[in-house]
Amino acid sequence: RDIGVTGVQTCALPICRRYYGPMGFNQIINYPVQGTAGEMVCRAMARLSRMAYETGQPWLCPIVNEHDNLIIEAPLEHFEDAAETMLRVMLDMSEYKSWMHVPILVEAEKGPAWGSLEKVGEFSSEDIVW
Repeated sequence: RDIGVTGVQTCALPICRRYYGPMGFNQIINYPVQGTAGEMVCRAMARLSRMAYETGQPWLCPIVNEHDNLIIEAPLEHFEDAAETMLRVMLDMSEYKSWMHVPILVEAEKGPAWGSLEKVGEFSSEDIVW
């Protein structure tokens, strides 16, 4: 919506983030989708970091966030537990279920380096029994 004679618009996300500034049509359409996804990843990062500290499992703490990717470095002996914890946190819809009516999808990959990742699977919030 236009908020003045300057042509500055505001675009709001369902999770209380707003963008003020001149925007083209594509930006207005894209911001709520990409912004909400970005905010969800940030909140998942914060929950994983808190869990890493509280449980004494430093490998749960994300080391890289690139776009909508979260990367952790887990020892091989803790991979299964770390992957399950990360998926549960990323697919947790509890704070979004009052307004989000589409499933959250997560793709998981593992490997010693980005260039040699192998796909573990695709997971949906619809498949998780809470």
